[in-house]
Amino acid sequence: MGMVDIIPGVSGGTIAFITGVYERLVRNLSMFHPKNFKEIEFKFLIAIGLGVSVGIAIMSKILKFLLENSPDFTYAFFLGLICGSAFFLMVNMKKDRRFCYVIPGAMLSLLIVEINVLNISNSALSLFISGFLATCAMTLPGISGAMVLVILGQYEYILHLIAELRFFELLIFASGAVLSLLTFVKFLNYLISNHRMSLFPFLIGMIMGGASAIYNKISMDFVYVPVFFSLGFIASYVLYRFQ
Repeated sequence: MGMVDIIPGVSGGTIAFITGVYERLVRNLSMFHPKNFKEIEFKFLIAIGLGVSVGIAIMSKILKFLLENSPDFTYAFFLGLICGSAFFLMVNMKKDRRFCYVIPGAMLSLLIVEINVLNISNSALSLFISGFLATCAMTLPGISGAMVLVILGQYEYILHLIAELRFFELLIFASGAVLSLLTFVKFLNYLISNHRMSLFPFLIGMIMGGASAIYNKISMDFVYVPVFFSLGFIASYVLYRFQ
């Protein structure tokens, strides 16, 4: 999960779903309350947490290297993953889903991307909010937490913090992530139970709108960029088939 959590367009929630631990993970996280401590599987959560941490530590160095040496091809691959994820999520939706919610989701995402074009600083508050929102997304199958960081304009900065082991800034980011796990999971259960038909089209719209943040980083190479985009799209199809 950790290795894919920091790849835009790939959902850690999807990997948890594929490996059969998603419902168990959400159930344990939603029970965080003093009266439920005896029922929480702490060994399971610690094992997941350690695995995710090691995966993120390894993959962050690889992605940092790729973004420094082959940014266009790397972002083209990410764009293919993101577009493929959005497409196959749409295909997987039932005909009676409320597709009109795709539009406000895309508009919100585009607005956030445009705001970050104005160079919002990497402040402590931005790190905390990024950790909170990215972790919210990670708990949803099909929704990429790294994609949220791209939309917020924090993706490359977070990769740099992880690769350079900047513990103070990472602690602020992690604080937002922990708060998300302790609060959002319960809200997520409510949304899925009561507003599922509207929630997923809205989130797909956010993915589609957020793809512009990736596209803006690509200098068009009409030979290799389409190849890496296609590889990303194919990778998203493989993940979709395993769900």
